Amino acid sequence: MKRSAFLALALAALSVGLVIAAHGYLLGTADRVDFRETVYAGDASAVEGVTLTARQSAGRQLYWDSTLPLAAPERASTSFTARSLKKPEENWYVPSGLRMYFTLGDVGYSFGESGVDTDGLQRAYWLHWDGEAEAILAVAERTGAGETRRETLRIRDYTEYIPLIVDLDFGEATVVYWHDTFYSAGDMQDDLARRFNGYFSFPVPEDAELTVEVTKNSRGMVTELRTESNVENNDLDTDSVVTDGKCWFTVQGIGDKDLDFSAVPGGRGLYCLPFTPRDDARNVVNVDFDAMHVAFPLREDEYPVALYDGENGMLLLALRTEEGADLVMLDTETERVLQRFTLFGEEIEDANGWVFCPRGNQLYAACDTRVQYYERGADGFYTLLLDAPNGAKNVLPEEIAYRTYLTPSALAWDGERLVVVTASTSGSRYDHGNAAGELLLTVYDQTGLRYCATLESGVMWPGTNSFQNRVFWGEYDAVTEDMLTLGFDHNK
Repeated sequence: MKRSAFLALALAALSVGLVIAAHGYLLGTADRVDFRETVYAGDASAVEGVTLTARQSAGRQLYWDSTLPLAAPERASTSFTARSLKKPEENWYVPSGLRMYFTLGDVGYSFGESGVDTDGLQRAYWLHWDGEAEAILAVAERTGAGETRRETLRIRDYTEYIPLIVDLDFGEATVVYWHDTFYSAGDMQDDLARRFNGYFSFPVPEDAELTVEVTKNSRGMVTELRTESNVENNDLDTDSVVTDGKCWFTVQGIGDKDLDFSAVPGGRGLYCLPFTPRDDARNVVNVDFDAMHVAFPLREDEYPVALYDGENGMLLLALRTEEGADLVMLDTETERVLQRFTLFGEEIEDANGWVFCPRGNQLYAACDTRVQYYERGADGFYTLLLDAPNGAKNVLPEEIAYRTYLTPSALAWDGERLVVVTASTSGSRYDHGNAAGELLLTVYDQTGLRYCATLESGVMWPGTNSFQNRVFWGEYDAVTEDMLTLGFDHNK
């Protein structure tokens, strides 16, 4: 017993010593952060006078705020704050708006060794569409005791339109109210979901199939049920933005999955779903589903690629066309088109080979061959200030060249140089095994690429270089505007 007590005391003392040592290590090195730069093109003269202010964090509790001249990152200065000792920061939240999914994807259910009969199967199974029960029960009735039966059925024999499920999210903790019923985000079933299915009626393709597999035990009870379909949940793509009193969204098939919009009122386009906050209930909105409409019709050769809140009452819609890529700017109140212009023409090699990013009054666009920079003036219109050859993808190693297609985290323009900083995967730690702590730095002028480099911070958890324990530029897939900013010293 005495030995056990002594051992416990020794371990406790050792633990305290380790904590004190780690604490001392952190505080002793927190304001001495090294930055390592790997240059792939150009030299430091291209970033002379450019300053990067960067915030790194660990668990949203420990923060390192660094200011470094990009021409000499070794002269960086850093301040350290243990924010866990202070009032927690507000959660960064952006409403997802509207999401729609097909319900014909692969699913599986297990009912245990005792199983269920066909009546119990119909009660236990979460039915997504009206004809689904009929299809499943038909296969179940043809399955013998102790058998597993697998059949592939033609979906058009059971339903005319592809069934949808819907999520609505108009703000944190917001509840949707429609036809005397409250719906929480992610719970858009029953009457409201049926109304969406009635509006977005996409005919089931001729070749759409549903495979049903039923397993019964020796007593003839269903123990396993699986369904598969060649119409997947993610064959439907929606993109949405929530502004004051309106949810804007686009709907399209993914890849070669063309959707038939002939039964959709107004056809293909940018849709608008109005809503109003309720005066008698907090975080509750009335959805005016009957007023949902097409705000901007799309031609057959136009495909929505990106949708952004352009701020100041403006909405930005990027389109892929047969000729290239266009940008459309709409007034969110009047829904009038304020400006439309071509970003890129035939130089776009494929539908996904470009990036488009608005930040305040700045607009950045890039493809394999061109980089463009626009600014929005006091009149609300964009003016092209830079149109230069793109060369970053050609000088970067193959494993990180894809980052040139990621959304920039910070932009700066001094009238001659465009400086772009991109955090890999927008701050996510999952970056295909490549150093997630690295920033990609690129500088352009009218002649093209002037500088290309990666920048890595030395901030790590004490005593380890484990990939999982890195401290990141932004956590939880969000790089907010205060995490990475750029500025110019015009005296340089």
